Amino acid sequence: MFAVFRRLFGHLAQQAGDPTGATPATSDLRRNILRAYRRRLMTGAITGKFQREAKIARRRYARNKTQKLAKCLRQGGKAVRLSKSTLLGRFNPSPILDRLLPDREKQWIPIMRRDRDTIAEVELKNFSIIEHPEGTVQAIKKLAEVSCVAMDAQLHFADAYCTDIAAYLVLAEVWPALSHVYRGGRISVPTQKVIDAVRLRSALSMRFPREGENSDVWAFPLHRRRPSKISKSVERNLAPQTREKVADGFCEAVDQWLGITADLELTEEGRAKFANLIGELLDNAERHSELSKDGSWSIAAFMARRQEDGQEVYRCYMGFLSEGTSIAESLQTAAPTVRSEVDEYSKLHERAGQSKDTLATLMALQDTITRDAAATAGSRGGIGFQDVLEFVTMFGATEAESRGPRFTIISGRSCIQLRPPYMNGMKAGPGEPRLLWCNPSNSPAAPPDKDYVFDIEDHFAGTIVGLSFVLDSENLRKSINA
Repeated sequence: MFAVFRRLFGHLAQQAGDPTGATPATSDLRRNILRAYRRRLMTGAITGKFQREAKIARRRYARNKTQKLAKCLRQGGKAVRLSKSTLLGRFNPSPILDRLLPDREKQWIPIMRRDRDTIAEVELKNFSIIEHPEGTVQAIKKLAEVSCVAMDAQLHFADAYCTDIAAYLVLAEVWPALSHVYRGGRISVPTQKVIDAVRLRSALSMRFPREGENSDVWAFPLHRRRPSKISKSVERNLAPQTREKVADGFCEAVDQWLGITADLELTEEGRAKFANLIGELLDNAERHSELSKDGSWSIAAFMARRQEDGQEVYRCYMGFLSEGTSIAESLQTAAPTVRSEVDEYSKLHERAGQSKDTLATLMALQDTITRDAAATAGSRGGIGFQDVLEFVTMFGATEAESRGPRFTIISGRSCIQLRPPYMNGMKAGPGEPRLLWCNPSNSPAAPPDKDYVFDIEDHFAGTIVGLSFVLDSENLRKSINA
């Protein structure tokens, strides 16, 4: 019965534009509901020998029940149903969230002490590391802040389409550390399809109904790697390395995309090169995200068919995440020659508007720059980022500026956004390293363009890479022929 009156009060209060029930109008509404409930409890004939005692008992019963209903209505027009996981929730540390919100543990309030009258709402708009890196990091920080104090919250995905899978990798990584207070919210059908296709629905505790088949989304689903002491697989030492399986699976996904868009497929040489590219990226994440060389990573990708200006467009998105140390922090343990190069470049442009860490991160994009001292001694390594840029440039060749390739990396407080004209590393001659300094002369003597290489306000504990490109059959064939 309480639930019926609660829903009635909540519905009427919302119609009155006051879902909290705090205005005089809704206070009168509450009194009228209580009066009607008390009258209902008092109706009915009383017969028998002890009518006077029965009437007193009925009044007492009606008063107690009405008081309980009044307390129930004062808690708000909408019932807050807490799951067992929410009620038993405790503060969970997270390297990413704890760095974004240094006093997060102090802000965290036990669930039963939180305000139950207010439903917090968080809107994720322009949720994209690729195009809106700083705003997206701040949105993740906002989720952590609300999770510390709210009892009930709604999370709205305001974008019509998913335009970056890297941001969702971060969300999936921090989700277990957030209090389980986010229940419900808006999300578009195209975004649902992507989340379902890359198998993030479970990782994000989403229960939206499936809207038919994901016939316009082709995904390489979420894959993760955890440090060896965390893995519980009894065959972990016998099975193929995770990054090797991931690289093979990624090749199959790219092959599928090429077949759908251009009726092409990777050659054996192309497959081997691409598998090596992905494997090196993941190997770098393992070795560099933790000083123990046993770090974690996440990876996912998808291609979506969309209608743009009356044309079918196939947009591809890839995301890589490693949690732990930033690129600049990892370079502090590099070989002396590498550290000397990084320090020299940083000192040269210390007044250009970027921090030392951001300049060091740009240095890490150049060929031959690696934290691995053994690789430096053997004149190998440090080519992963330039290989990725070559891949994106070749596969994403197009004349349309709005469909050009995009590459964004966030590491620590550093952000680098690469897109034309700063997309390809250039060689000074045969056998020379590929260099990309993000300035018109592509020279290390000139400072990088602050619109493409800059600091962000918050520190991201690790490295996140997001990239996007459009597969255009005509331009793809031209690139292959060239």
